Amino acid sequence: MLRSLLRDGKISYMLEDLQLWDPTFTVPDYINVSLFQYYHDTPVTGVIIVKGFDGTLRWSVNPKLIEVSRSRCEGIQIAADETLMLKTRIRYGLVSFRESDVQFRYENWEIPQCTREILEAEYRSTPCVDLFIFSDEKQNFRSVVKIQTLNKMLSVTKKKFEA
Repeated sequence: MLRSLLRDGKISYMLEDLQLWDPTFTVPDYINVSLFQYYHDTPVTGVIIVKGFDGTLRWSVNPKLIEVSRSRCEGIQIAADETLMLKTRIRYGLVSFRESDVQFRYENWEIPQCTREILEAEYRSTPCVDLFIFSDEKQNFRSVVKIQTLNKMLSVTKKKFEA
């Protein structure tokens, strides 16, 4: 339901801190109070709130989420009018929405089908790449893909055998 940074015991809704968030979800007061009570002396850490199959909410604190926020757009140039919509991975052409792969998702934003198809065709032979999708004020989308060297070599080799 929510993955963000916790600053001085309070959930941060600043864009640079939010990683996943369903805007229809409101954090119940008992969770806010509990987080503040236990973490008001902690300058910054990460927090995850999930809803179980039975509808119950559970939360956990994870300091590793600080690095996820810091590295969100590392090495990527972003124009002043652009917003990061999604940072995740592509695995053999399929955009992954697994919890472990999604580092940021703007509210409940969905990738346009035509963009998915282009990415699938281009990266179907690549085991894993990082995907960044940005939107400008006119909702023009731009995607940036970062391929690690090993995955690049595996992709080229696999494409040669497919041809």
